[in-house]
Amino acid sequence: MFKKPEKRAPISDSLKRAICAFHNANVLYTHVEIAAHFNAMYNDLNIDQTTRGC
Repeated sequence: MFKKPEKRAPISDSLKRAICAFHNANVLYTHVEIAAHFNAMYNDLNIDQTTRGC
């Protein structure tokens, strides 16, 4: 039996750029730490899956 894929909510291009800029300035942070940082900054944001590639 196949598992249904979870629906992923899109994030804005400006937020993607902010995440990439943060990653480039903090290269030692893991993707989980970066997601936690942005989840804390934006109360309505819930990044639980990370995407690679800035």
